[in-house]
Amino acid sequence: MEFPQNYFCAEVRDDFEIPAMMKRAWAAELEVLSVIADVCERHHLQYFADYGTLLGAVRHKGFIPWDDDIDICMLREDYMELIRVLPEELPQGFCMAGMYAGEKRLQMAAYVPHLRVMADERMWNINTYMQRFHGFPYQRIGIDIFPMDYVPRDPELSRLQKKIVETGIALLRDWEQLQNENLLEDKIKVFEELCGVRIAPDADRQNEIWRIMDAVQALYRREEADEVTNYVFWLNREPAVIYDTVSMAHRPLGQGGKEAFLERFRQREPIYRRWADYIIEGHAQAAEAVGRIAALYERECQA
Repeated sequence: MEFPQNYFCAEVRDDFEIPAMMKRAWAAELEVLSVIADVCERHHLQYFADYGTLLGAVRHKGFIPWDDDIDICMLREDYMELIRVLPEELPQGFCMAGMYAGEKRLQMAAYVPHLRVMADERMWNINTYMQRFHGFPYQRIGIDIFPMDYVPRDPELSRLQKKIVETGIALLRDWEQLQNENLLEDKIKVFEELCGVRIAPDADRQNEIWRIMDAVQALYRREEADEVTNYVFWLNREPAVIYDTVSMAHRPLGQGGKEAFLERFRQREPIYRRWADYIIEGHAQAAEAVGRIAALYERECQA
């Protein structure tokens, strides 16, 4: 992709300083998106902007100034087809990461309940990587792709799905602690009984649990549902945030007004605090950067 040279200059948008390195991150993300879009076009697969990417496209006509990634989603049938074709379709230098990757290191590179397409650091030297990704020096630049699953009309069935996903996520989250307390095998047995499955002792049990959860989320089809959702992000939310299957274009950008908006920031704050010095040049203290982001969120909610 070609960008005008002044694209990479630092600037201020919405009273927020966007450093040159953030611009390079954006350009690198767009390179990965272009690769994914080419694969989707060849196989007639549809994808949608999601989360901060969707909000930025509507509200800012581009990236949210303080956001540094791209998120997209796909309806489950297209998502599974993408997983099937990616290993053969991705160009040299790119790989699929997550539970369906063929190598353990790539499974662990996206230890999350969704797919990630990224630049594989083993396939680049630093010079060609910097050239391809517009001077962005950090490895494994990539994009998250989320499945959107059909919510069964029977609320008891959807509650059971959520219960299984909640149990699996808690098990994976606390894996090491449970192991140290000699409780891991008992918890795995509870999960197996809940799902009606048996995980082989010699299997990669953590990855198997990811895959079982994914299969549970994918149980229902379009004709069995009126709404779709990403189950993992729906766990602690009201049904109002699920999306109508008739028109993805009319998905809600954020229910609950100011309180919901600020709650999202509180959830994200540890991430901003960890990365603030990295992505926000010109601020000596991460805490100052986080405070500035909080003030921007407050002003946005009052607008």
